[in-house]
Parts: sequence; structure tokens; C-alpha cells
Amino acid sequence: GGQVASVQSSVHSTARVLVLPTRDRKDMAAARMVSILLERLGLDVHGPNSVPLAGELSKLASAAETSLACVVALPPGGIAAARLFCLRLRAQGVQAIVYAAAALEAEEVRAQLRASGADQLAESMATLVSIVASIAPGSASPSTAALPADTRRSA
Repeated sequence: GGQVASVQSSVHSTARVLVLPTRDRKDMAAARMVSILLERLGLDVHGPNSVPLAGELSKLASAAETSLACVVALPPGGIAAARLFCLRLRAQGVQAIVYAAAALEAEEVRAQLRASGADQLAESMATLVSIVASIAPGSASPSTAALPADTRRSA
């Protein structure tokens, strides 16, 4: 009896994370990689099968029953879409973490994303995973051994 209750409570305490690509196949591939890394932490990861339209975000966030989203926007481009995604997610009460790689080197881009509602910014997948692990209840601690070699380099 008690064991079942503790297993059920731990399942319900695991964070649900929505991973959203913003523009194209590159963003979709990166979003899949992010999803795999977050699943390795024991998180309940959700995401669309294709790049969503901004108008679909509230439906996706509601369906995933989440309060945490990772927005994936690889350069070139994607920052305008990421800003729009952050605005829509903020309106839903969803905390947004933006993974935009090298685009975040420009302070102007960082400021624009923060003004649009991005709660956290990550320049690498390793940083993104660390941020999510520090925020999400029920996640395992990330170890660099679980990350692909190219993400360990920038951690």
C-alpha cells in the first residue's frame, strides 16, 4: 500500500517540460536532442511533431499541463519567433527557457528575449539541461557523462 502511494506521488512530482522548436528542421532536430537529454534526467518531456505556429502554443501548453517550456531557436534567424513564443507562453503563465546558441552572444538579442518574457537564456544544450534540472522538481542531477561530447565542451 505505502509503496504504491510513494511511487504515485513521485510520478506526479516529476516536472512536465514542453520543448518547442521555433522555425525549421534545424530547430526541430535540436529540440529532439534537448528532449532526449531532458528525458535522461527523468523528466516528462512533451513537444509537437512539427514546428508549431505561435497561435498553437496555448493549446500545446494546456495539453502538456506544464509550467516550463524550452524554446529552441538556432541561428541564423529564429529570434523573432522565439520572442513571440515567449510572449505567448508568458500569457499562459509558462516559464520559458530559450536555447538560442551563438545568437545569445549579442547583448541586444539577450535584452530582446528577456523583454519578451524569457526567464532564462542558454547558449549551449549543457547549460539548458543544467537550468532545467535546477528548476524542475523530480529531475535527476545532470552529469556531463550523459551529455554528448559536443555539449560537454561548452558546459
